[in-house]
Amino acid sequence: MFIAIFGPDLAQWDPYELGTKRLAPPSADHWMGTDQLGRSLWSRALAGLPWSIGIAAVATTLSLTIGTLLG
Repeated sequence: MFIAIFGPDLAQWDPYELGTKRLAPPSADHWMGTDQLGRSLWSRALAGLPWSIGIAAVATTLSLTIGTLLG
């Protein structure tokens, strides 16, 4: 949860910034490497984590509510 809350602030690269190192393997600069547009995969994963946690929380709450009402 700490990484989900503070992840975007911990990323050293902008997850949307295009870079020159395309499809680079993992290194000290880019821990998970880069994609075909040169964006850091680690920074993009940290930026997407709060969205994933939020969507999972909404889906769980919704299914729990509907299941309780029907049960």
